[in-house]
Amino acid sequence: MIDWNKYQAEALTTAVFPLDRGLDYTVLGLVSEVGEVVDLAAREEIPSRRLWEKWIKAEIGDCFWYAAAVADALGTTLQAVWDARAAEEEYASYTFTAAAAVIQAGLMAGHLKKAIRDDGGVLLPARRAAMIQTLGKVVTELTALCSSLDTTVHAVTQANLNKLADRKQRGVLQGSGDNR
Repeated sequence: MIDWNKYQAEALTTAVFPLDRGLDYTVLGLVSEVGEVVDLAAREEIPSRRLWEKWIKAEIGDCFWYAAAVADALGTTLQAVWDARAAEEEYASYTFTAAAAVIQAGLMAGHLKKAIRDDGGVLLPARRAAMIQTLGKVVTELTALCSSLDTTVHAVTQANLNKLADRKQRGVLQGSGDNR
C-alpha cells in the first residue's frame, strides 16, 4: 500500500495557491477534479480504451493531490484520514460508483459552505471532523476506482508526482490544461 505521508509531503512541494485560502481552494479543487473523473467515467464514447485509461488515471492522480492538500489544510495527514476511514468498515470488496464520488465531494463542499455561512468562516471541531470523515470517503472511492482499472494507488500517485515535478521544473505549475 502507499505511504500516504510520503506522498502528501512530496505532493505539497508543488502547491501554488494563496495560503490564506488553502481550505477553500483545495476543497473546490477536489470537487472540480472529482467532477472530471466522473465525466470521464461516464463517457459512452471513447477514442480508445488505452487513451481513456491514461486520461482517467491522470485525473485520479489530480484528485489524490487535492485530497492531500485538503488534509493538510484541515491540519491532518492523508495517512490519518485513510486510517480512520479504513477502521470504519471493511473495503476489500468496495466497488467504485461515480455517484458516490460526486456525493462525497459535494458533501465536503457543503461542510465548508456551512462553516462560512453559519460559523463566520471558522472551522469548528465538529465540522472539521465531518470534513475529515468525508475526505476519507472520497479517497475510498478513488482507491476503488484504481482497483477497477487494474492499477494501484501507488502507480497513479507516482505518475501524478512525476507530472507535477516536470511542470515545476519547467515553471508551468500554474495555468490550465494537460499540455503544459
